[in-house]
Amino acid sequence: MAETNGNKPYKLYIKLSSDYYHAYVTVDADDYNFRMRKEDIIAALKEKKVVFGLDPKAIQYIVDNPEKADGVEVATGIEHEHGIDSKIIFEVDTDVDLKPKENEDGTVDFKNTNFVNTVKAKQVLARKTPATEGKNGTTVTGMTIKARPGKLANFKFGKNVALAEDEMSIYAECDGTVNMSGIKISVVEVLEIFSDVGIKTGNINFSGRVIVRGNVTSGFKIETPDSIEIYGVVESAEILAGGDVIISGGIQGNDECLIKAGGFVKSNFMNNCKVVAGGTVQADSMMHCDIVSDDSITASGKKGLILGGSYVSRHHIIGKTIGTEIGTITKLQLGITNEIMTDFQELAANIKDYKSNVSKLKKAVDILSKQKKVKPDDPKIQEMFNSSNESLKDYSDKLKKAMVDFKHVNDLIEQLRDVYVKATSIYPGVRVKIGNSHYNVKTELINSKITKDHGEIVVKPI
Repeated sequence: MAETNGNKPYKLYIKLSSDYYHAYVTVDADDYNFRMRKEDIIAALKEKKVVFGLDPKAIQYIVDNPEKADGVEVATGIEHEHGIDSKIIFEVDTDVDLKPKENEDGTVDFKNTNFVNTVKAKQVLARKTPATEGKNGTTVTGMTIKARPGKLANFKFGKNVALAEDEMSIYAECDGTVNMSGIKISVVEVLEIFSDVGIKTGNINFSGRVIVRGNVTSGFKIETPDSIEIYGVVESAEILAGGDVIISGGIQGNDECLIKAGGFVKSNFMNNCKVVAGGTVQADSMMHCDIVSDDSITASGKKGLILGGSYVSRHHIIGKTIGTEIGTITKLQLGITNEIMTDFQELAANIKDYKSNVSKLKKAVDILSKQKKVKPDDPKIQEMFNSSNESLKDYSDKLKKAMVDFKHVNDLIEQLRDVYVKATSIYPGVRVKIGNSHYNVKTELINSKITKDHGEIVVKPI
């Protein structure tokens, strides 16, 4: 706060706000029986370089009421206004839940999956608001404060999306479904079939999402690198998806149905089918199936039944009832992924092959070594000896490496933790394998969890 007197019977205190957009005057005197002049106040302000935005009425108020002049605003600048950044406004729903709706009772409503957000060709997907330039400001000292112009937002878009001529919006180039990767928007083509997949349609091989409003009949195939949604029943068919598979009706496979998915597989029921999934496999009931999941297997719903067949899961297997009172064989295996199992099987086969070749080559080298002693100058024997010796070294090195890799994979299988089988009822006939350990259920287990603890399979209460 600046003070000015000039040998007058009062003191003027002039205060500027921190942003220099406001100036205030306070009058201090022992006796307010004096007469002030506007010119004196303006001169005092000018002395403090307050020259812009003076308020004549406020100054007159101080002249007329010096005793009331306590922080009276006498000058107001023009505040700068930064430009407004443009924003991307999506015209389509970008928050699509690809999972079926779960009801309060734990059942799944497969008819309301919100699985596909479809758009039409030329439909606007997003637009951006224009950026504003902003307005410069002027302080009470007459200084210009430059405003920052707003930044122009940039669209991030991918396949089947184009930029409009005015560059203020983007639109779909084809019919399809919206796919979001962060803030990057793409349109994936969708094939929607309003009938059964069968003789009328033939096999389906498509690059985008596939929606079937009917059944998939025996002997036919649907294949896509994307996801598949089927509203009807899948019979003895092949369903091959790079993404997720949802089957609202269920699977009646007759031991000739194959479902392969890079993501999760969810169905109302699964009977006599083979399922291989990168994600969770879920159904109300699973009967006499061959199921492999790199995540978990869950029988959820009213039945929650797992009965007969083979079930391989990386994490856990959960159901209400596993097996039957009559002792139907139901095999459960946990703790290994498809990739690990494939490596294990390939390494085991390679080791067997390498051992056989090493054994044969050792015999050949021994025979050729004896022949060399008899005919040391025979070039053919020498060539065969060198070739066999090199092959022996090569296969020996391969065997050594394979044995190391096999031990690593085997150790990995043994060390996999946090895997379990859990159910309300687990009946005799259920055979559990965790890593390389086995457990056969002999009597009915109620509200139990089968897991591995300190290298041994144990049964714990839930």
